Amino acid sequence: MDLLKKFCQNAQYGYTGSAVEKDTGVKFLRITDLDYSGNYQEENLPFVEILSRQKQKYLLSEKDFVVARTGATAGKCAIAKKHSRDVVFASYLIRFRFTKDIDLTFLEQYLNQGPGKRIVSEIVYSSGQPNINANEIQEIKIPLPPLPKQKEIAKKVEAIRAEIAGIKDKASGVLETTQREIGKMLKV
Repeated sequence: MDLLKKFCQNAQYGYTGSAVEKDTGVKFLRITDLDYSGNYQEENLPFVEILSRQKQKYLLSEKDFVVARTGATAGKCAIAKKHSRDVVFASYLIRFRFTKDIDLTFLEQYLNQGPGKRIVSEIVYSSGQPNINANEIQEIKIPLPPLPKQKEIAKKVEAIRAEIAGIKDKASGVLETTQREIGKMLKV
């Protein structure tokens, strides 16, 4: 078991600002934009007004690792994607940059489900208001197999997630078809 801080190069809290509808050229990732699988859709992110000198400090790069630090989604993790526009992260998120010795997909899967999620939940709910801070995250012990094994595990879990997403899409389509058919029958 290794402490996450062994692999952490940097931890930083996000930008304090408000989402705006006006296209400022800079998107804003907030905790409410993360789903329970640690995903977010860039096209659904709102914009934010931020000075260019501040933007560089909070700009997300591909492979940045963000963790929600407060509220109902505290502890939820996501890996930043390659973005088509500039994206900064909000103040209720913590950005981590890890060494290449840890597979980020493996880490995200470990912390968002199973034993890792239980560990995070114990920290998050240890006080009245659900929250977690950068130091607490770095103190989490993680069973870390060799990097090739981490990648193998991550790949298998991603395949299962893709299968689940396909089943959900198919079920959603069946439900819509059923609702249309019922609607047609009731109009008769």
